[in-house]
Amino acid sequence: MNTRQELEHKLMSFLSQGKPFSNPLTREELDRAYSLGMLKKSDLEDGKYYYGQCRNASVAQWNATKQQFTYMRTKFRSTFPEDINHPEDDDRHDLFIPIGECFPSQKEEVI
Repeated sequence: MNTRQELEHKLMSFLSQGKPFSNPLTREELDRAYSLGMLKKSDLEDGKYYYGQCRNASVAQWNATKQQFTYMRTKFRSTFPEDINHPEDDDRHDLFIPIGECFPSQKEEVI
């Protein structure tokens, strides 16, 4: 497993090499994201935490049953779990781009 610093570097490299996704995401964009290091859904393990990016978090837990990530979101001084899709399931909303497995900090653990 990579360190948090290595994952941050990998994510910055990923983001600097590609343009933002269109809405909805195209097959070509998805293939390019995989070639740049984004993990496929088939590579994710239930209950594991992944470092990546979405609008509100950089760490999310994969739930294989729901086929979604869950992360802890803070909004208006309230913190709660929120689900988000992998780019393979683009629903025209925010997506979590997983780059690598990580250990969550205490505030990133899904409760």
